[in-house]
Amino acid sequence: MDPINGITQGLTRSLVISNVEAIEVVGLDDLDGLKATRFLLVGRLLTTKDYYKDSLVGTLKHIWHTREDFYSITLEDSKRLLFSFKSDLDHKRVMRGSPWTFDKAFIVGN
Repeated sequence: MDPINGITQGLTRSLVISNVEAIEVVGLDDLDGLKATRFLLVGRLLTTKDYYKDSLVGTLKHIWHTREDFYSITLEDSKRLLFSFKSDLDHKRVMRGSPWTFDKAFIVGN
């Protein structure tokens, strides 16, 4: 089995809401854009307003000051993003710095 597919399937299974209802976090086709699968973060923008993903990601790049690039995928709920970091150091530093703000709304990671 492809390691990326195995990780995604395990991640999807661990996010079961109930025995009746489950959600798919990331489609397998979306993973082609991710370069790293080990250091992941799901973030949610706490707002009801629409926003531009590119603006959000650009702001986070400025705030987070990661040593290496990170990648993001919008999840089914457009307010949630999956971030993939190339290094554990960047991932841990970003997690320690939460919560963040964008356009007067909190961004929380988990």
